[in-house]
Amino acid sequence: MKTIEITKWLGTAGLVAATVIRALNMNHFADVLLTLIGVVFWFAAGLLMRDKPLIAVNGFSIGILLFGIFHG
Repeated sequence: MKTIEITKWLGTAGLVAATVIRALNMNHFADVLLTLIGVVFWFAAGLLMRDKPLIAVNGFSIGILLFGIFHG
C-alpha cells in the first residue's frame, strides 16, 4: 500500500473513531484527541497530494482543536 493511502486511511480511522465516541457521548477529550489525530493525517495527505482545499480545511481544524485543548 502506498504512503498516501495509508495516511488517508489512518486519518479516516481517527475521524470515524471520534465520531463513534461523540455519538455515544463517551469521553469529550478522547473525541477531540481522535479528531485531532484524524485531521493531522488528512492534513498530511493534503500536503502529499498538493490539495489546497484539503490543506486549508484540515489546517484550520488543527488550529481550532489545539485552541480548544489548551484554552477550553
